[in-house]
Amino acid sequence: MREFLLQLTPHEHALVILLFGMVLAVGFELLTRRLLLSLVRRSSSRLDDELLGLIRHPVAISAILLSGIWAVTVANPPYWLLGFIESSLQTLLVGIWARVALRGGHLFLELVARSNDPSTLQIHPRSIPIFDFVLKLGVFAVAGYLVLTAWGIDVSDIATSFGLATVAVGFAAQESLSNLFAGVLIIADAPYQIGDVLVLDNGDRGTVVDIGIRSTRLLTKDDIEIIVPNNIMVNTRVINETGGPNRPCRVRVPIGVAYGVDLDHVKQVLQEGLTNIPGVLYQAPGKPPAVVLRQFGASSLDLDVLIWILEPEDKLPMLDAINTAIYVALNRASIEIPFPQRDVRLYASATGPAVLEELDNPVARDSAETPLDR
Repeated sequence: MREFLLQLTPHEHALVILLFGMVLAVGFELLTRRLLLSLVRRSSSRLDDELLGLIRHPVAISAILLSGIWAVTVANPPYWLLGFIESSLQTLLVGIWARVALRGGHLFLELVARSNDPSTLQIHPRSIPIFDFVLKLGVFAVAGYLVLTAWGIDVSDIATSFGLATVAVGFAAQESLSNLFAGVLIIADAPYQIGDVLVLDNGDRGTVVDIGIRSTRLLTKDDIEIIVPNNIMVNTRVINETGGPNRPCRVRVPIGVAYGVDLDHVKQVLQEGLTNIPGVLYQAPGKPPAVVLRQFGASSLDLDVLIWILEPEDKLPMLDAINTAIYVALNRASIEIPFPQRDVRLYASATGPAVLEELDNPVARDSAETPLDR
């Protein structure tokens, strides 16, 4: 074989290399159709089927392009023509595999987002565009670097200038970039979504009406929109009242009754008085109204009334209805609700009787008044 190649002219040698690349491409296509496709179809995962269908043609084309680059080198054309052909074929090769990387990455993101297996990587479907955008930036950056290198362009100066510009922009827009990255994390992690009721660390409470890249918007019961930067939403404690598997939430109402009352009677009165309140869950499994003794207070038995309501947005009006029902029920049953009381005691002193006698004598009191008092 070696003696045969030595007898060939450079152009004939290049033609043999090109034909060899074409044979490899056709052989890979036949192997894919006859063997690999039947093997991957037996697996339960769709990822291998999609990947094989994605790379089968690029692999065959790459074999031809690589053999073409080798053939051009062996043919030894003029230097300028050799450089032009090699750079063109390399650019075409980079473009083909950049397209494969983009489609393969997007396919992987979609398959992971549709996966219901908790043991695997989980990506929220809403965050696919963000990861897809990052993937495109990475692929375009690597592809651009390879293309510029293929054409003999020095990218070190470009990379240095780009790095300096990036640092300058980062310092100038530090707060905006912080909100931007926080927005990406919120969309990717999805700790809350539109329609959830959030309670912020400073006590603000509202319904999420918009989740943007820079900020999150909450609408309060007073019809006031609160705009919160995303870096605050990420770095502070946020309570999501609708973040559980079910939308109903439990309301806790503290109440105190006097010592000495019959607790069983109190609980019965409260449970009977809390019936027929619109918006309260009565028949839901595991969510009946409950009254529990929380602690022994200084002047009362402290109880907690636990009630599940349908909509967390209606928490304030539901608290009004529940408190009203509790007060009416206890008042009808003559159950005392203790309140703080103070006893004032007066102790006699050496001048005490004289002072009291003077206060009790109106004539003496009037004569003691000064013109300024009048």
